[in-house]
Order: sequence, then C-alpha cells, then structure tokens
Amino acid sequence: MWLGSLGNDKVTVVSELMESADLNDSQRERVTRWALQHRQEMGFGLFLAVVPRVLADSAAEASRLAILESSAELAALASGAGERSELARVLVDVLPSLAGEDQVRTARWIRELGGQARLESASKTLDELGLSGLEVLVGEFPESKQLKKRLKDLRRAESAE
Repeated sequence: MWLGSLGNDKVTVVSELMESADLNDSQRERVTRWALQHRQEMGFGLFLAVVPRVLADSAAEASRLAILESSAELAALASGAGERSELARVLVDVLPSLAGEDQVRTARWIRELGGQARLESASKTLDELGLSGLEVLVGEFPESKQLKKRLKDLRRAESAE
C-alpha cells in the first residue's frame, strides 16, 4: 500500500484516513488493517487517539471489527501499566456508544487490560449505559460488587416505574 512511502508524515496521514468521513468503511478498514499490521511503527499514541473514535462511529462497522479483533495486539503495544490503564480509560468512555457484541468485546478488552477500577469509578459512563449495558458489564466482571449493586438498583428503579 502506498502508505508505506509517506515517510515522516505517515502516522498523521494514517490517523486522518482512519477517521475520514470522505472514505467509505471498506476503504477505512483497509487503512485500519494496514495500521494494525504496522502497529509498532505507528505507535501506541495513534491507537490511543483513534480507537475510541472509530469504535464510536456507527458507520465504521468493518473498521470497528478490525480493531476489536486486534485487541490483544493493541494491548501488547502498551509499554506498561500506565498505558494499559489509559487505553482502558478511553475504552470505558466509549462503552455507551456501543451495543451488542461490540459492547461485549470492548468490556472484555477492558477486563483484559486490568481496567476494572477504571470502569467502576466511571460513574457518568455507567449512568449512560442502561440496563442492557450494565448486564454486559456484570457478565464480564462477575466479581464486581459495585457493578452488581448498580445493576440491582437500576432494575429496582425500572420495576418501580
């Protein structure tokens, strides 16, 4: 792919293309998969910035799938606990914009990053999730008393209405 010939501007161009509304999802997916194949060269910062925006983009189904399929490789790109925690934070923030299997896979990714504490402390995000989102989280974090309590309280509130 011609991206390999861009030299110093490569990361900037790839970032812009991965998020470009001017490209259809198939084109964006090809760029995303190229970036994933060259993840060491692209660097952790690119993915930290772009991953949450691609995941949140409802028009980027194939690109989103490419990222979710590469969660282990992207987690390995993080150089330590601080970067893993930061990746978990941006994934927690994007959870309310996801649904179904994408939400399940992202929750699993957060767990694999050791992001339970980040998740439990994200009150605003948890408030936005609703019943089905909290059920997903309790399924992925069955040991979390905070998530179980929040789910129980939400169920009680919904049944009282």
